[in-house]
Amino acid sequence: MSTVGKSIDCRAAVLWAPKGPLTVEKVTVRPPVGLEVRVKMIASGVCHSDLIDYSESGMALGESMFPYIPGHEGAGIVESIGENVTNVAIGDKVLTMFFGKCGKCPDCDKGIANYCGLSLANAQANVITRYEIPFKVKDTPCFRFVGTSTFSEYTLVEQDRLVKIDQEDVDLRKICLIACGIPTGYGSATNISRVTKGSSVAIWGLGTLGLAAGLGAKHREASKVIGIDLNSNKFPIARKFGFTHFINPKELESDKTTVGAIKDLTGGLGVDHTVCCVGATVAMQEAVDSLALKSTSRAALVGLPAPGATIPLTLSNVFCGITVTGGLYGNFKHEQIKDLIDLARSGKIDLDQFITSNRPLDEIKEAFDDLTASKVLRTVIILDKNYSP
Repeated sequence: MSTVGKSIDCRAAVLWAPKGPLTVEKVTVRPPVGLEVRVKMIASGVCHSDLIDYSESGMALGESMFPYIPGHEGAGIVESIGENVTNVAIGDKVLTMFFGKCGKCPDCDKGIANYCGLSLANAQANVITRYEIPFKVKDTPCFRFVGTSTFSEYTLVEQDRLVKIDQEDVDLRKICLIACGIPTGYGSATNISRVTKGSSVAIWGLGTLGLAAGLGAKHREASKVIGIDLNSNKFPIARKFGFTHFINPKELESDKTTVGAIKDLTGGLGVDHTVCCVGATVAMQEAVDSLALKSTSRAALVGLPAPGATIPLTLSNVFCGITVTGGLYGNFKHEQIKDLIDLARSGKIDLDQFITSNRPLDEIKEAFDDLTASKVLRTVIILDKNYSP
C-alpha cells in the first residue's frame, strides 16, 4: 500500500530536554510539501555533535527547541517528495546533509556551497518555518535537528540538504558516514590545513575526525604526522591511519608542554600544519602555538567549541604569515561528494576501519553513552533491519 501523500507512524529517538531524557517513541511524520522530501532512513552514524544537547553543555548549537529528534549523519531512500522538488525522485538513494546548497544565494553563486548562508540559517533554526512542524510525538509538536533528524525511521528534509547517490553498489549502512565525520576530518587536512608532500602535521583528538585527518595527511604524503590525545590506548589504532608520532599531555614530564614536545619532534621549529578536532580552547591554542613561523603554516580549528569561546593570538606570529582558520565538512562541496563515495568504494577510505559497532534504534542511548565514554569511533544505528544493498 502506497504511503505517498499520507502521514506515517514510525519509531524515532526523541530528546525531551537538554541532557535528556532520550527515549524511543512512536512519532507521526507528515507528508512532504513544497521543497521537502520524506526519506526512509536506512542508517545513521552517531556523531559527537549529536551529543552536545544530550550529555554535555546543552544547547551549544543554539537555542534548540524541545522535544526534537537528533541525528544528522544519515543515508536512506526517497519515499515521497513535495510538489516543488526537482533534485531527487522517489526511490533515489540519498545522503542527508547538515548543510545545504540552495543554488541561488551569493555564496552558492561563488561556488562555496558549504557556506550557503540560507542553509546555515535554516540548520540553526531546527524548524523550517515556511512549512508545518515535521513531527508529532504523543500529540506534541516535535522539532528537527539541523534540518535532518536522522534517528527516525522516516524523516523530512528539504531537497537542498540531500545528495543523490548515483553509484549502485554502495551499502547505505556504511556510506552514511560520508554525510559528516569522515569528510570533515579528511578535508580538514587536505582542504583546510592544506597538508603538502613532505610536511609535518600535528592533529589533536584521535576520534573519527582526527583519524580521518591523519588519513588525509597520509594521502598527501606528509613526512611526520603527530597525534595528540589524552588516551594512549588510541595510539596503536592511529598508526593504521598514517600517524607516526604520539603525545599524551597527561604523560609528559612536569616541566614539558604539548607545544614543547611538538617542537622537540621538529627540531625546535614547530609543524607546518595543525588540525584541532576537539572543541577545548586549550587544544586550539596549542594548535596555533605549535605552528612553524612561516607563511605556509596553517592551523585548522574544526572541533565544536562552546558558545562564545575565544583564544588569544600573538600578533607577531600572525605577522609572520601563519593562517588560523576553520571550516565545515572539510570544505567539501555537495558536488564533490561523488568523489568521496568513490574513494570509499575503492578502499582508499576504508569505512569499515571507522565503524566500531552497529546497533538497532532501541540501543540509541547505549550508543550515545559509548561515545561519551570514548569506547567507540563510530556506532551506526540501523533503522531498517531488512535492508540489503
